[in-house]
Amino acid sequence: MSVRFLLQILQEFAIIYMQISEKTEGIIMVKYVFSVPDMHCEHCKASITEAVTQLAARHGIKPELKVDLRAKTVELDAALKPADVIAALDDIGFEATLKGSEK
Repeated sequence: MSVRFLLQILQEFAIIYMQISEKTEGIIMVKYVFSVPDMHCEHCKASITEAVTQLAARHGIKPELKVDLRAKTVELDAALKPADVIAALDDIGFEATLKGSEK
């Protein structure tokens, strides 16, 4: 490999890194727990899982997600803003509130 080729690869990597950094600026990887009191069945659980997964995919993120039907909670470990998650759930008819978070 030539030095010129390696420099070109490094420059392209730097550009991609800056684009990703701009998209995620101000977003920190945190574990959030949301309360979703109107979640009653497996269909609700599947709809919520799909909505959060699609939101994360739009941001280029693969979330760690746990939807607990019995506790009526959604645990999410991803670099997403809580307001965006709440809005995504609201869009599919579920009222959600941030119950807690931890880093």
